[in-house]
Amino acid sequence: MGMRSLTHFLGTLQHPAILVGHGSGATISWLAADWAPHLVAAIVAIEPTGPPFTDGWVNDSGKKIFMPHLPDPLSPPLPSARPYRLTDIPMSFVPPSLIPRDTNQLPRDSACVDDVAVNEWFQPIPFVLSVDPVTEAPCYLQDEANGPVRTLPNLQGIPKVVVTAGSSHRIRFDYATVAFLRQAGVPVSLLNLVEDF
Repeated sequence: MGMRSLTHFLGTLQHPAILVGHGSGATISWLAADWAPHLVAAIVAIEPTGPPFTDGWVNDSGKKIFMPHLPDPLSPPLPSARPYRLTDIPMSFVPPSLIPRDTNQLPRDSACVDDVAVNEWFQPIPFVLSVDPVTEAPCYLQDEANGPVRTLPNLQGIPKVVVTAGSSHRIRFDYATVAFLRQAGVPVSLLNLVEDF
């Protein structure tokens, strides 16, 4: 609903807008730019929701753990953490990642849009524990061994920056969101307010 409202508002403006979003507001910025890239001049994502593929995990005793950082590399992320990796609702991935016709098959806490054909099935984006080539830190990325990496062509022509404050807990993993976007063919800058100023 937020994405549609923002896209509708952007359509009333005379020029493309610069979207500035914090946390889930950054998520809506990704969605609006994906939905209507011609209406977005740039995105400033301040500590966006993330990282892709995980918000929590199951520990060795089977207890579900939700933490604001990457899980232990030996514990896989929960499959319900943002099925579209940046978002809970579909984005225009190429090749597509589709939702199921039966919403009971959706991962818990995910959303469905009503304009997807009912005969299409959700195809989760495979992931693997990897290393961000820039920071050399661990993060989950698309598994290139399981088929082509999905790209986000609608976001490619829009300037983007992810901003992280030095005292924020998000400094430990915003790089993973940037790594995911770059792997999806989306140029994006990472601005760490401690290191870059």
